[in-house]
Amino acid sequence: MLLIYHLMLPVLGFAYGPNMDNLVYVGMVGIMDPPRHGVREAIALLQQGGVSVKMLTGDAQETADSIGESGVGVCV
Repeated sequence: MLLIYHLMLPVLGFAYGPNMDNLVYVGMVGIMDPPRHGVREAIALLQQGGVSVKMLTGDAQETADSIGESGVGVCV
């Protein structure tokens, strides 16, 4: 659990039961979705050409920060 918090991963919780008032918690999973292969190089090439690369996301600020800090070359 501490690792999931430290990495700021999106988390899914799982439960089952006969109805919403009688659920049994069975666990959670953190989802890691790293940038695709070649993204870092593509951003670097654009920046070398004078393009100011910006990141727009509908994710939470923490998720955007994590993407920016992952080494893809986009400052948040």
